[in-house]
Amino acid sequence: MSNFIRKNWPLVFIALLILGVLAYTGRPGKEVVKKPVAPDDSQAGVKLEDIHYTHEGSKDGIRWVLDAQEVRISENREQFFFTLFRLKIEPPDRAAVHLEGNNGSYDKAAGLLTLSGDLKGRTDDGYAFFTESVRYDQKEGYLSTEDPVRITGPVLSVEGKGLNYRVATETLQIGSAVTTLISSEMLTS
Repeated sequence: MSNFIRKNWPLVFIALLILGVLAYTGRPGKEVVKKPVAPDDSQAGVKLEDIHYTHEGSKDGIRWVLDAQEVRISENREQFFFTLFRLKIEPPDRAAVHLEGNNGSYDKAAGLLTLSGDLKGRTDDGYAFFTESVRYDQKEGYLSTEDPVRITGPVLSVEGKGLNYRVATETLQIGSAVTTLISSEMLTS
């Protein structure tokens, strides 16, 4: 018998392996019954970390890209809440707008991004702006706020209350209490 095992050990090993698999799969499985647990509001939906999300398809061809440290998605997948974010709004043939802040939300059905918390923005053509909160209406292509805002750039510096900025046409309107400083270097050029 030992000669047979020595000569045919690979076949014996394979046969024992097949018998072991058949014995394991032939056992009746344990039935696991889980009681449904209703999630509380803090755990509803899905929580993700270090996300990168790209949205395309606005009527003006504007695309936006969101990078955030943490995102919570509602159960119906219509609301997104995010923290410590960077948002890049890219219109075709215009300077992109970059925004950084602490908190934000995206209402998918309404097409609204609401951003807040030590908000800093800049454009690819050298302008920077600072405010506490801003909304981006992706359907209309507008950035807007009612909060105080400060804009600095190579040509001028503007402070005021409220802002409307049409991203596709780079049209800016400050609501009220406007103070503008124009660079004397640009006037002499």
